Amino acid sequence: MFLSTKREIAEWVKIQEDLDLDVLVHGEVRKKRHGGVLRRALKRLLVYRKGLGAVLRNPLCKPPIIWGDVRRLSAMTVEWSTYAQSLTKRPMKGMLTGPVTILNWSFSREDISVKESTKQIALAIRDEVLDLEERNQKLFRSMKRFKGETASS
Repeated sequence: MFLSTKREIAEWVKIQEDLDLDVLVHGEVRKKRHGGVLRRALKRLLVYRKGLGAVLRNPLCKPPIIWGDVRRLSAMTVEWSTYAQSLTKRPMKGMLTGPVTILNWSFSREDISVKESTKQIALAIRDEVLDLEERNQKLFRSMKRFKGETASS
């Protein structure tokens, strides 16, 4: 776990507690590292070390390249969610990016349908949700598509 990210999560949790929010979130601080998290957690996603693109409305993010069948290799958010929840007694909402959004933020394959690519990503996200549930994470939010975003082929 990145020490700087742990520090950022702790600061963000404290800010939300100081604001007396009922339900806290932790995912905002990780958005800038999103492409790298996906690359490490999902098989067949590649991110260029120096390649930049517009992801999450941030022009300095590295969009993943999908080059084969996608499946989950390791947890994407479980460690961060568990750490964030350990900092507070208040409910912590897990945040997961939806499959359509991941696909649209990526350079996708052309040898299979968009529907099949979306399904592969959705199954990987389902596995993440199951792991979060095992860790007693009770609240989730799957990021919605941006207006006009589709996964049709």
